[in-house]
Amino acid sequence: MLKRWTIQVIWALLFSFSSFAQVDPQPQEISEVGDDIGDAVLNAGTPLRSMHDYLRDSPQLHFMTAFRVSSPTSALRSQGTAEFFIRQPNSFRVEVSSTRRKTVYISDGATLTIYRPNERKFVQVSADDSILGTMYLATGLLRIQARMIDFFWTIDYLTISIGDSEGKITSMGSEKIGKLECDRFKVQRFEDTWEVWLEKNGTPLPCKLISQRTDGTSLTSQVNEFTWMDDKAFDAETFAFSPPEGSKKVQLSDLK
Repeated sequence: MLKRWTIQVIWALLFSFSSFAQVDPQPQEISEVGDDIGDAVLNAGTPLRSMHDYLRDSPQLHFMTAFRVSSPTSALRSQGTAEFFIRQPNSFRVEVSSTRRKTVYISDGATLTIYRPNERKFVQVSADDSILGTMYLATGLLRIQARMIDFFWTIDYLTISIGDSEGKITSMGSEKIGKLECDRFKVQRFEDTWEVWLEKNGTPLPCKLISQRTDGTSLTSQVNEFTWMDDKAFDAETFAFSPPEGSKKVQLSDLK
């Protein structure tokens, strides 16, 4: 089913992230600061669409993201890093290290393995037929970087024609993130809101992403900051899992 890479962290997006049929939208543009395109159909030439197309068409991706999660009741709930290796059509490896634990997610296209190195436990389930489908399986199981993957999924969805009030994208000017000059956008769809900064020069890849919900039930905020790698020569073993000596295969319920 992987006929096109959606932004399915990292295709993400996380990425070949879905199998929606492509529909050519009517020409619209985001121009000045504060301008938006109402019902958010992303068109060729806009930075978010260029980001989407690059991730869709790349045979392999390698990036890292540092993340932190906070809420009004806790200045910092968790933080850590996640490293993504992604290869078309359906393989990925994600290594997540947080304040709580380290978890490795590996999909060879047929099997998704979730491994906890410190506990020497692993779970294996059938993979989906797309990278994003399998990543969503992982997020549903253990909430791996779900907000970031939701963003890439939403951008993929907003590249097709949709009805009024489905989404809204607002240009918010340019800012520096570290040493990079970045274009800033606000993306809204239903109760979800993201602010994303895309590299202004060269390929418009994400520099930073802030994810929030706006329905009042949760004020938790997640910040992801990205580092994109140039190396694309992944070893075949990157997407293979051989149980380390002393490790044990368990049920999902045994991974706490």
